[in-house]
Amino acid sequence: WQATDWLSLYVGGNWIDSEIDKNSSRPDTVGNDSPYTAEYTANVGGRVVFPFGNGLDFFASVDWSFVGDTWFHVVQANQRPTVFGPVAGFNGFPDGFATAVAVASWDRAMRGSYDTGNVRIGVETERWTLPVFGNNITDEEYLEEVIPATEFGGAFIHPGTLQRWGVEASVRF
Repeated sequence: WQATDWLSLYVGGNWIDSEIDKNSSRPDTVGNDSPYTAEYTANVGGRVVFPFGNGLDFFASVDWSFVGDTWFHVVQANQRPTVFGPVAGFNGFPDGFATAVAVASWDRAMRGSYDTGNVRIGVETERWTLPVFGNNITDEEYLEEVIPATEFGGAFIHPGTLQRWGVEASVRF
């Protein structure tokens, strides 16, 4: 939305009520959320531009993103036997072993909701741009991706981008 000559604003988002309708390989997961699908996403932000004269403009923008809970596997918040069970374990008797079933907890295959903010402040002309920027300015710790490995006691995780500040320069020709 172009609120004024110098201010523009935006907002966007979605909400997904995903559900597994059929799963022939794991029928007990019917009704669970679709994996790799955030419950919601939303973005809000704005940009101001003030002319300095001689074709030089000052600009500043703020962008905020919100991401809801996300499951990374069809099995969710359950405990179930793993491919490594049953396993033999010593039962404490001098000559005997007992059989136990290895159980994995799948609740680690979910990423919680998070939000991040970015800022850009700089000057520009029709030919070049010189901004200072900050990404993830609140230094939110979040997971970009979770690869479930519950049989091994957890998951392989891909952390999200940490707080980052910098200067950019671009030339258009």
